[in-house]
Amino acid sequence: MRLADVPDGSTVLLDNLNFEGSVEEYVEAFRKLITAAWEQAIHIVVTTQNPIPSRIKALIQTDPEKIGIPVPPFDEEEVKALLEEYGCPEAIREAWSTATMAQTSGHPQLADAYVAAASQPHWQEPSERDLFEDPAPIEQVKKEARQKLRRGLPENSLVLARRLTLLSHPFTREHALKIAEIPPPIPTAGTDFDFLVGPWIEPLPANHFRISPLLSNLYNDTLSEDEQHKLRYEIANSLVGATREKSSITTYELNEILSHGLLSQNEGALAFAASACNDFENLSEVAPHIQWFAAAKTGGAQGILIEGDPGLSSQLRFIQFRIAVATNQSVTPILDAWEFEHNQLRKSHPLRDALDVVRGTAVLSHPQADVHIERVFRLARPIVEVDLASVEESNLTSKLEEAIEKARETGDRSQVHALQAKGLLSGINSQLPSSHVAEMVSYHAEGAGEVLEFVKLAVGETTSLGSVLTEELRENVPLTNGLTSRPWLRMAEQDDPDWGIVLEAFDCLLELAEENGLDALLMATERNRAIINYEYLGDENAD
Repeated sequence: MRLADVPDGSTVLLDNLNFEGSVEEYVEAFRKLITAAWEQAIHIVVTTQNPIPSRIKALIQTDPEKIGIPVPPFDEEEVKALLEEYGCPEAIREAWSTATMAQTSGHPQLADAYVAAASQPHWQEPSERDLFEDPAPIEQVKKEARQKLRRGLPENSLVLARRLTLLSHPFTREHALKIAEIPPPIPTAGTDFDFLVGPWIEPLPANHFRISPLLSNLYNDTLSEDEQHKLRYEIANSLVGATREKSSITTYELNEILSHGLLSQNEGALAFAASACNDFENLSEVAPHIQWFAAAKTGGAQGILIEGDPGLSSQLRFIQFRIAVATNQSVTPILDAWEFEHNQLRKSHPLRDALDVVRGTAVLSHPQADVHIERVFRLARPIVEVDLASVEESNLTSKLEEAIEKARETGDRSQVHALQAKGLLSGINSQLPSSHVAEMVSYHAEGAGEVLEFVKLAVGETTSLGSVLTEELRENVPLTNGLTSRPWLRMAEQDDPDWGIVLEAFDCLLELAEENGLDALLMATERNRAIINYEYLGDENAD
């Protein structure tokens, strides 16, 4: 089409003009185009995925800073507006907005195709399939994009694009170049990356990028499972190297190291990630950004996190537990998986006792976690049964390094595990007093029913833990006073407190205390029962 044939005052759209190749070719063409447009009062709209070259901007007689309107991915409000245009009823618009964002990441072309498909033959509530399976129109858009990718890219750029599609979080140019160094290295990685930015790699704030949703899961089409496994292993190593170079780690990097490390069973990368999690001053601030990790190898997907290293696997389970606590998720699936994993260790395994103590101490030290009191008892038993004083070891670090080196040569990790066990146990105060263990267990009982169950379990416990708990219930006044204060303090927070529940539990506690000679518990229960009667039930004669 010639511009001379276009009626005066029209608008001409030049779609997907990405200024690839030599800028000189575009400069001359645009000079002629702009001159003709001025003469015929024609408006020209250009869509591009790359920055407009400065020499092109110079041809337009206006402030260069005013040329170009950024078109970022749709946000949720824009997706809702798109749904409204397609006639989506308001009652289900929120649900479809969530589904659209999950499936398209806000990519305008994919979002339009997805919403158009969802509206046919008529709108209805989104199903699980709508959330997790791409409809045919989206698959077609992606297929066309990938065909264009293969036709239009140099081989090295295509190889880099394939590698980067394995990343599910924003990344930097430095990350991309590190990944390009994975053997076989991509010699022109810098040029290839710059070539991909725009149509295939989308710029984000703070010098970050993301792979275009058009290329999501490209690796499944082009890489075998074995190739993906090897590449993920090396990607995890590359990102560990990148974070070590700058002596800091972002949540994006931590997410990628955890996911690629887990999928490729990269023990070194996962050990680094575990250490990074422990180094955060406040994991609760980071936890929402790595919330997915709390569900790894739990529930229906229950399995061993790291097949060859039970110590590291247990450490990662503890991190999962802390993430779940910080994000108010249920810890039960994690504890179930942790217990399953622990039970896979043979009874003679040198790490078994140590990991028992570590697991128990980890849970007991988080009383805010919703753990049934019976399970708390089960986890607490090893803490008082394992002889912590027997684990003292001099020169532990150097001995462990020697054992690891020997294990690399022989494949026998038994000595490594034995030394790791001593290291884990020595990390827990070898003078951990019995009163401290009893106190940590008691903190997991708050409501009246929980406190009553705690005491019943304590007096019925025939292990060393039972001896410890009954002694504390007999003699420890602060512990028993705190134990019997919590139920009524918790009840007092209710809008309509049912004091009968607490008093009935206290009657049972008094009976148990008298039967078992638990003097401190007896006095504490009587004291707190009197407080309830006097402060909340108006009994001035309560004593």
